[in-house]
Amino acid sequence: MMFKTAYLEEPLLTFGEGGRHVDPKAGLALYGPAGHADGVRSPTIITAGIVSPQDCHDTARSWIEGLNDPYDPEKENIRSHPPFPGMPIAFRCRVTIPDNLIYRISSKELTIALSTGSHKQRIKKVATLFDDGVQTIGGKAGKPSIIFCPWSEDIEFECVGSLDRQKLPADQRRLRTDLVRQEEEGQTRIVPLAEEQISLMHTGRSFWNLHSQMKLDAFKPPSIPIQIIMPDTYKGESQKGDPNTLWNISTAVYYKCGGIPWKPARPDPSVCYIGIGFYRDTTTQNREMRTCMAQIFSDMGHGLVLRGGEAKIPAEGGKTPRMSRETTISLLSDAVSLFKKHNNRNPPARVVVHKTSHYSEEEKFAALEALSDIDSVDLVVLQKDRDLQFVRRGTASVLRGSMIITGKRDFCLFTAGYSPYLGNYPGARIPVPMHIRCEHGTTDVREVGREILKLTKLNWNNASFSDSMPCTLSYTKLVKEVLSQATDNQILSDQYSSYM
Repeated sequence: MMFKTAYLEEPLLTFGEGGRHVDPKAGLALYGPAGHADGVRSPTIITAGIVSPQDCHDTARSWIEGLNDPYDPEKENIRSHPPFPGMPIAFRCRVTIPDNLIYRISSKELTIALSTGSHKQRIKKVATLFDDGVQTIGGKAGKPSIIFCPWSEDIEFECVGSLDRQKLPADQRRLRTDLVRQEEEGQTRIVPLAEEQISLMHTGRSFWNLHSQMKLDAFKPPSIPIQIIMPDTYKGESQKGDPNTLWNISTAVYYKCGGIPWKPARPDPSVCYIGIGFYRDTTTQNREMRTCMAQIFSDMGHGLVLRGGEAKIPAEGGKTPRMSRETTISLLSDAVSLFKKHNNRNPPARVVVHKTSHYSEEEKFAALEALSDIDSVDLVVLQKDRDLQFVRRGTASVLRGSMIITGKRDFCLFTAGYSPYLGNYPGARIPVPMHIRCEHGTTDVREVGREILKLTKLNWNNASFSDSMPCTLSYTKLVKEVLSQATDNQILSDQYSSYM
């Protein structure tokens, strides 16, 4: 077979004072952040609160205040692991923690909550202790821009687990799944569980997790964003393994406070990018039903989340959830309305929809019906293709941005690969190409590829050089986990930053 190939240049990003660079960390160190959304003046101070257990407060506070200080990991590849200059230089702002915005969780109350037998109820009680602190701080004059919520080691052990359930033997994984399901369904037991069964049930992630519960609680007024900090982070252990930890958390904190760390060098505010995903609602017992969701992004820094309606797994034809005509129309119409709300009421001139599964005929026609007032619509499918491999001469990995055009509307794109700027391939395995199919639209495939490459650099949840997936589809797991625990009448945030 003969293929056409192309190389797409690494997208440029813009930072403060109009400075441009391909690398988020280098751009921030040189020029500072692009600024706040919608032209709002960028802050010079981020006023933060802390809600934490008593035994870890001092260590956590010291680490958080240390975000203002420089840190040099002293790594050989300075481009992959550059020194962190501190938030005053990288983000042109300083984190401050006033004494009146501190709330210490009672050790006695925390011990009682952690001793609760039901895993789900334990999580809810611990989340309530944090929420009480958030509500208290939020009710004070001069409320903070963000509240840090460090977890103690006891919280991590009792609410998350000490083992990864994926590493358990198959029979123990099945038993654990049954035990957790029985607990979630509220089944009573004539004979109490044995100690080893209780221990097994508490390993790994539960169907109900503390991170998601705390995020849901934080959606309520006063609606202050929270930043959860794990023990290995505030103890300085995680940055030994990942020297970019300080970069990543600082970027997320700045974005949660309304700032935009960087933007594309040539932004187009008229384009609306929508990613569609599905998740199982853990508040119901119907295992064949899914709920659809949309992640909405713009070049101007808007990251939005929208919960949609129900989607069903077909009785025949695989496990891919499918949306009805009504659900598809509602989801995409609401997504465009939300985009307009955050884009000065201006409708998009073009909408690009991303999915990781093919569009059914019903979904395709419904999408075009919902977007009939939009000048240009592209329906795009992105899937990792592990059966297709390409190599280049030499020993280095395939270049990131390599594009292999396999058909008129089909192509493969390496969103992960060797970076000439970094001087290496920042991955552990052979890079896998993304198989991309344009199922509707007239945009040239090279332009579609450039947009996807650009969107792999617009996830403000970290300061990575790039992600393997565009922001419309990356980090959906975090969003899905939060939404999966939300009831129908739950107050939800439409800000992507609230789910991070």
